[in-house]
Amino acid sequence: MSAARPVLRAAPSPASQSRHPGPAHLNAEGLAVEFDLGGRKQRVLSDIDLKVGKGQLVALVGPSGCGKSTLLRLFAGLMSPSAGKIEVAGMAPAEAARRKLIGVAFQDATLLPWKTALDNAAFLLETADPSLSRAEVRRRAQHNLHLVGLSGAEAKRPSQLSGGMRQRVAIARALTLDPEVLLLDEPFGALDAITREEMGSLLLDIWQRTQKTILLVTHAFDEAVFLSSDIHVMGTGPARILETIANDLPYPRDAQTYRDPRFSETEARLRELLVKSHKGAAP
Repeated sequence: MSAARPVLRAAPSPASQSRHPGPAHLNAEGLAVEFDLGGRKQRVLSDIDLKVGKGQLVALVGPSGCGKSTLLRLFAGLMSPSAGKIEVAGMAPAEAARRKLIGVAFQDATLLPWKTALDNAAFLLETADPSLSRAEVRRRAQHNLHLVGLSGAEAKRPSQLSGGMRQRVAIARALTLDPEVLLLDEPFGALDAITREEMGSLLLDIWQRTQKTILLVTHAFDEAVFLSSDIHVMGTGPARILETIANDLPYPRDAQTYRDPRFSETEARLRELLVKSHKGAAP
């Protein structure tokens, strides 16, 4: 008996983008971004429709230059669209960020080298909410360092931590805000393959414990398939969402997940979509 094929959905169909009832936690409609390059307009994103249900862990996958990081920055409130609508928890991203509903971690951990792991993990909350006592901020930061597996490393500085440990501190720093939404832009891209798998398992554990909404930008097909419930595949020419794949591999996921026939089939479909996008063909 052949293995069941992954469920595929052509994008974008607002009614089918999320399998979670109720309003989308992350919502983009008709989103476009244009940059002015010396009087010439360059469109970076075109007509993006994307809905992510509350508590979902979803991935954005695509080639370099397809606008994945730009879309994540729009949701983070770090830039504004040229056209269309974008919301986080029913409000403008900048307002959601002001209310500490959004946590962000990038590929570069960007830790302050003179601060300890604990001080780095506490830094954003200290800055965002000066009404909290230093003791309370550090208590929350220590809790999140424990959550990411860094108990005992609180006093270490970035130079004393491995790349994977620095990324754990960056994630703890974002979690210390206690955001509803966690936006991750290639957080494991600079790590070796084994450390990247370990960090993926850590992210799944954090998600299952906290049930936060997580949007993960990644180039890695295996990472997207292992972690996410939905995979939004982006292409270029113009930058758009080609298709959304509903990833029905069951949770919890572990090393056995990689051996599931549905894993390789979903990975193959991702590769097929992106190869056709590079060649300029319709998926």
